Amino acid sequence: MDLPAIGYDNYLTHSGVTPTGDGTNPEYAYNWRTDDAWTTGAASGYIEADMTTSHSPDYFAVVGHTLGTRSATIKLQYWTGAAYADIPEATATPSDDTAIMVVFTPVAATKFKLVVTTDGTAVTIAVASFGEVTTLERGLRGGYAPPPLARRRIGCARQPLRCRSASSLGQRRRRKSGGPDSAANGPRHLAPCD
Repeated sequence: MDLPAIGYDNYLTHSGVTPTGDGTNPEYAYNWRTDDAWTTGAASGYIEADMTTSHSPDYFAVVGHTLGTRSATIKLQYWTGAAYADIPEATATPSDDTAIMVVFTPVAATKFKLVVTTDGTAVTIAVASFGEVTTLERGLRGGYAPPPLARRRIGCARQPLRCRSASSLGQRRRRKSGGPDSAANGPRHLAPCD
């Protein structure tokens, strides 16, 4: 069974990594914004990441692109020490412009290159990333909704952090001091220490 995977680790944004590329504004591809985009050259384009130590990516993802419209192929390559070589399973030729995430067997190297080959027309890519995927230990049930945003972690210097709803914290403050706005309650984001 395939488990859910999250690709938020982006080697292009790590400190100490020097990304370079061709086309127009390649830096737009790794700034996590979808309102601007990197535009490749007419026939091809690339973004290269030169790292100081060996890394082992196992995914690449592209969002906000025109790869499908332009019949383009995108692939991740690694540096062998003498030249770039394709990473097996790390190639996509999408039929539409929906988000792409490709998970593959990790390959260790100090340089990686995301390469786009087009039909002769420039391609735009809003977000490109590659790195180590985070796999969830189990799937999520259908209809799952995240906990309410009103819940937060709170604590004090003598107690471990714990999760309480803002409404139950307010009830505790009223019981202890007579009101939620009393100065004796201390900062609103910390639970009073017993």
